[in-house]
Amino acid sequence: MTTVLITGANGGMGLALAERFLQSADHQVWLGVRARRDRADGLVAAHGERCRLVTLDVTEEAAWERVI
Repeated sequence: MTTVLITGANGGMGLALAERFLQSADHQVWLGVRARRDRADGLVAAHGERCRLVTLDVTEEAAWERVI
């Protein structure tokens, strides 16, 4: 299984990419979100263990270190 980290996963292109990757059982998707999470929470609820929510502000180096 391939793990994919998508930033900005609560809306727009990030959300669309997450939904696309989750269509394949071959992917585990980590959803990088900063503050708003309502849509990302919905993906986690729908896809269980294949979908993980991570708090990530891409402008903070410490945030990347926590995730990776």
